[in-house]
Amino acid sequence: MKRNIKPIRIEKIYSINNFRIECRFSNGQDRFIDFKQLFDDWNITKNDVEYPLLEQENFEKVQLINGTLTWKNIQVVLVDENNKEAFFPYQLDAIVLWENSLEKV
Repeated sequence: MKRNIKPIRIEKIYSINNFRIECRFSNGQDRFIDFKQLFDDWNITKNDVEYPLLEQENFEKVQLINGTLTWKNIQVVLVDENNKEAFFPYQLDAIVLWENSLEKV
């Protein structure tokens, strides 16, 4: 029997406060992500693409695009199949965000 499993996505951002984002996921749960804790766990340094997000001004420019959190102000450089550099906004996979979120109580 086949099951239709929908991927986890973020549907709405409720608030952004002191590096904490409260949001609703596509499974109907309201949760929050504490980015201070997350970036600390990831040991973010000056060499990491996320480093500018440690500044409140940069962090608060987050947008909800394609079901996940996106920062257009932080550019990621990737090499495409033609060996050319391409620039993309920084995004975190919604599943990674889900796994690093806590239920809102």
